[in-house]
Amino acid sequence: WLDGMITGALPREGRVSLAYFCNESGGVVTEMTLTRLSQNRFWLIGPAAGYWHDRDWLQQHMPDDGSVVLEDVTARFGTLVLAGPLSRDILAMVAEQDLSNENLPWLGAAPITIGMARGLVLRVNYVGELGYELHLPMESMRLEKGYRGWKQDLSSEYSPLTSGVDRFVRLNKADFIGREALLRQSQEGVSQRFVVMELAHGDGTQAPYGSPVFAGHEPVGLVTSGGFGHRTGKSIAFGYVNVSHAAEGSVLLIDIFGEKRQATVVSEVIYDPKNVRLRA
Repeated sequence: WLDGMITGALPREGRVSLAYFCNESGGVVTEMTLTRLSQNRFWLIGPAAGYWHDRDWLQQHMPDDGSVVLEDVTARFGTLVLAGPLSRDILAMVAEQDLSNENLPWLGAAPITIGMARGLVLRVNYVGELGYELHLPMESMRLEKGYRGWKQDLSSEYSPLTSGVDRFVRLNKADFIGREALLRQSQEGVSQRFVVMELAHGDGTQAPYGSPVFAGHEPVGLVTSGGFGHRTGKSIAFGYVNVSHAAEGSVLLIDIFGEKRQATVVSEVIYDPKNVRLRA
């Protein structure tokens, strides 16, 4: 399917190539970087400005027989670019893998481990020098700071008042799109609230998106993000729960693949709540 979508050849396993997508009249629709992770698994990277456009183009041309699965991981991964004559030396100081030219040649791809973060390194960049693209999970460090992820923790299903970002809402402004709805919600109150939960100490299980949250046997919410807090050494989960169970200290249960794990609602910002590190 993918081969029929692009004008050129698919890369070999562990390799990267630039691909162009055309419409029926032969015009360029978009370009993407394709990385072949395994025989039938690919990592597609497109320009940030073309996110919606490219996603729609792929979805519109998906086969109807279910033979191809398209997973959007945009909100889950961030990209860091390290480029320059000394980029290999610098990256080798923190990465566990062999980054030699023999092991990771130009247009090569490989898993990479930097500290506690595991991701993907591509020997490619947009600078025209020796360099690397590092694609790492956004969950690596953001959870301890209470940083929400767009399209995971923030979506049109939840208002800013429900999402706990009230401080960015000024209802005394003359007007803005959504003001009346938020004003009404402010007066009536919200039924659910964004919370940060820590799993019991020593439980390294990570709660995936959509995990149900219970108070006893009663379902009270859902997890929107989960991961390991590298600064705290604990597993952290974000989610929305009924306001009656959203108070700090509330003990809840998260159903992780059929097994209920104890979790406690904690302060929204676990690490450096006064932003001392950010201001340093």
